[in-house]
Amino acid sequence: MPWKLDQFGMRPDNMQFCYYQGDGVDYHKVYREYDWAHGMHATRGKEPPVAADPIKITQHTGPKKLPDYFYGATSGTIVVSRRFRDLVEKFDPVQHLSIPCEIYEKKSGEAKDGEYFVFKPLGFLKNGIVVEESDVKESINPKTGKIFEYETTGTPPRLMWRQSVIAGRHIWADPMLHRAVVVSDALQEAMVAGGVTGMQWHESRISEKFL
Repeated sequence: MPWKLDQFGMRPDNMQFCYYQGDGVDYHKVYREYDWAHGMHATRGKEPPVAADPIKITQHTGPKKLPDYFYGATSGTIVVSRRFRDLVEKFDPVQHLSIPCEIYEKKSGEAKDGEYFVFKPLGFLKNGIVVEESDVKESINPKTGKIFEYETTGTPPRLMWRQSVIAGRHIWADPMLHRAVVVSDALQEAMVAGGVTGMQWHESRISEKFL
């Protein structure tokens, strides 16, 4: 069965990050390009911009040793370790977005050990989610009257996927439910075995009716 990465597990309550300041770069503007709620929301399904330099963030509170998967300076931006990224690249045939991310301690200004990346799964799977069997509802654009995305209605939501659409993929999202990042059994097992940290796992299902 596929596994949804629970967004509530991505960012422990005692971890807080903010935009880096001090080198003249407007990282708030840079960050919006890769935030689900802003730039990436508006351009999902299209090629995202490529950052020429690492994105910098500051850790205000939290543990010295960071997890492998967490929210960065905004709740719509995922940051992952090299361990997480390397497993994704090993399993999934799609080239996903991973931009080097430098993390600095707020008090000392020192850079954190380890390699981190701002991460976005690409290759969105259109019509992957089976709406009729999932805990989702349509969000309507009041100006156009058209559906622009789905919202989940359960915690955690029941999500059903079409086998014909997700076949061959190991991490994905539906463009209409782009915040729900889902991984395959094989990738989930590899992450658990490899000690990847920072997320909670919630079961999804493959629909037997809508293949």
